[in-house]
Amino acid sequence: INSVFKDKNGRVWVGMSIGIHFIKGDLSNFTDVLKQKNNSFVITEMKNHDIIIADRKKMFIVDQRNLRVKRQKTFKTDLFHLSDIFVTGNNEIFLLTGSTGIIYYMKDFRSEPVKIENTQTLLVSQLIEFNNKIIGANNTGLVYFDSNTFKSLRDINYHTWALHLDSVPTESKSHEKFLWVGTQNGLAIYKNDSLKFANPEIFNGISVTAIEHAENSDMLW
Repeated sequence: INSVFKDKNGRVWVGMSIGIHFIKGDLSNFTDVLKQKNNSFVITEMKNHDIIIADRKKMFIVDQRNLRVKRQKTFKTDLFHLSDIFVTGNNEIFLLTGSTGIIYYMKDFRSEPVKIENTQTLLVSQLIEFNNKIIGANNTGLVYFDSNTFKSLRDINYHTWALHLDSVPTESKSHEKFLWVGTQNGLAIYKNDSLKFANPEIFNGISVTAIEHAENSDMLW
């Protein structure tokens, strides 16, 4: 499994090494709709709730209301095997390759992927938008996107896998945003440009590889 998300209609989409599937009661194979073989796909949701899907050769935008392909494009050059996809609020697209160490950047759907490769792009497992930055988790800590490359944001000497956006109310009745950070040595909180490990007496030595809010609850899974 490369990527998973739940759309506003309650479908759970899964991008797998053998195609695209969604679950809503039953498991449905969506690969045939794309007229593709059972390639390895990544998938996520755009800000307007369209669904964006990619493999090494092509990219598709699917209308979530009727599940029809609205747009598609073929890349000029085949990409390396993809492990995940991230789309910003401005519809910039990032295609991750994980252990291959490459991140492809697209300014928009019409543009061609630009390959970014340096020591910071190795093993980037996730990207997230936080405080006007695109932040990622890699094998040494946190990285961020700076114009056309990735740079180190916080080196903690631990493999970092999971990022989850959260917020807490303040005295002014606004909400202060922060990131939960899952590492190979427990759970940390990143806010105000600083990172602090949470409850080290509980999480020390525990690898936290995924973080998600429980539905209708303040609890974290």
